[in-house]
Amino acid sequence: MGICSSYARRAAGPLFIYFSLLNLTSSLVLLHYYPNFRIGFLIFSIALIIGFLSSAFCELFRKWSAVRNSLVVFFAVVFNLLLVADYFMLLNFHGNFNQDAVDIIMDTNPGESAEFLNTYLNWWKATLWIAGVVAFNVASWKAAKCTYKYISGNKIVTAVACVILGAAGCYIGKCAWNYLRYADGMSITQCNSLVRAAYAWHIAMQNLQIYENIVRNNTDIAARAAEDAPRNVVVVIGESHSVFHSQLYGYKKNTEPLMSELRDKGSLTVMKDAITPWDRTTKALASIFSTSGAIRGLTASPVFPQLFRKAGYRTVMLDNQCVAGGGTSVNGDRGLSEAMFNERNTRLYPYDEDMLQLLDSVRSQDPTLYVIHLMGQHYTYSERYPRDASNSVFSSTDYPDSISEEIRSRRAHYDNATLHTDRNLRSIINHFRDKDCAVIYFSDHGEELGEDGFGHGYAASSSMIDRQIRVPMWIWLSDSFREKRPEMASRVARASTLRITTDDVSQAILSLGGIETPFYDPKRSFLSGDYDSTRTRIAIQSIDFDRASKAAFE
Repeated sequence: MGICSSYARRAAGPLFIYFSLLNLTSSLVLLHYYPNFRIGFLIFSIALIIGFLSSAFCELFRKWSAVRNSLVVFFAVVFNLLLVADYFMLLNFHGNFNQDAVDIIMDTNPGESAEFLNTYLNWWKATLWIAGVVAFNVASWKAAKCTYKYISGNKIVTAVACVILGAAGCYIGKCAWNYLRYADGMSITQCNSLVRAAYAWHIAMQNLQIYENIVRNNTDIAARAAEDAPRNVVVVIGESHSVFHSQLYGYKKNTEPLMSELRDKGSLTVMKDAITPWDRTTKALASIFSTSGAIRGLTASPVFPQLFRKAGYRTVMLDNQCVAGGGTSVNGDRGLSEAMFNERNTRLYPYDEDMLQLLDSVRSQDPTLYVIHLMGQHYTYSERYPRDASNSVFSSTDYPDSISEEIRSRRAHYDNATLHTDRNLRSIINHFRDKDCAVIYFSDHGEELGEDGFGHGYAASSSMIDRQIRVPMWIWLSDSFREKRPEMASRVARASTLRITTDDVSQAILSLGGIETPFYDPKRSFLSGDYDSTRTRIAIQSIDFDRASKAAFE
């Protein structure tokens, strides 16, 4: 017992405080975006745990000073690199070192890396960074020694520190359990730079293997288009679109006048009860593209654009969030993208309407599948629409005084972004109005707007899971499509009140395109007469949505 006590005291010495300070300082970047007590306590807790574990590991080699010193330098270098990466991302890209950054690094060649460094890091900036890091480390080490000198002889402070460390461990355990149940990325993996980077690397490698398997396992697939298959099928994927701020779903503000007009004329059918299985874009897209559904396993069957391409469709992707080679998401992996699409854009655009102009340049004599992924209402909302008079329709004065100015302002920006998306969706429909075409629109996930926080990615811990999990969905059919396929038009109309999950939407897309394939499951297509609407709808890995839902259905 005495040996263990002595070892623990040494492990909790100045080195522990120093390592904890490095971790804490780096991870505070996340608190800049999520300023609440829960995230702050998690950041503090994980920094203490990692600080203690790393210093304790170094103390194991106390008798071998060369090894111990090498380990101290190694941990210090790793923690400092992560600290620099986080603040570099904050200053230059208003983010932190996360999954997106890891994805880009993995898909970047040495020449592109050199070009990137030359753009953002010249010699004098590098000198300032190095000087700042050295000064911070000197100050942190001195602060660590002074702090340890004070607390080592103060039993009350030591006891309080032990209680805090114990509470931190218990809370992290709870978060880890929530992660296993809900795959809730905000629970623990995002709240420390080291854990975030390690997790992002793990996910990136896992995704790359999955996408390689999809391509390898589905090179010889069977699919054909029915004789009456439409000439154009358009799949539009929105971003962070809330049904609770949608005029189509009863929202009182005029956020979707153009889509509402089409609905009232009868050419657009609103699916009133649709959900997403995930509250994050990457996972939501995986489940959308997979014909087996991500919950059943992405590699179990082809992704739906592969089947359209095999059936003779030309496949076109317009994506304003990711380009091929821009990451390890299902729409960013280069190899999978080449297997899915004949054509896609090679750059991103300030606003979605800039990208949608590319529709005019698509020339195809074959039936064509378009997959359009909008930036939509992605946070930061104020950057999603041009700030001119025609787009800045809503202001903070349009919302009740009972809520804070910050919430009113963000809701105004969000509603303006929604109105802007409405106009972009109308431009897509206008492009195909005189063609044989079906357009299906749905969002990847919903959004919270001050009800229990802002944004998405924490639905499992939110008191209002509906806000992030319910999604808008509608289908527009051109006059030509309706005249040629009255039975399908009737099926679309009947589907408006069905319970739907976007984990099955690929099957409905196959129905719209008239794709005949062994991978089509009529029980999962809400446009099939055999659709099974009684199945449990699972969200966030293990939540029965219909039991957990609290919001009234409008």
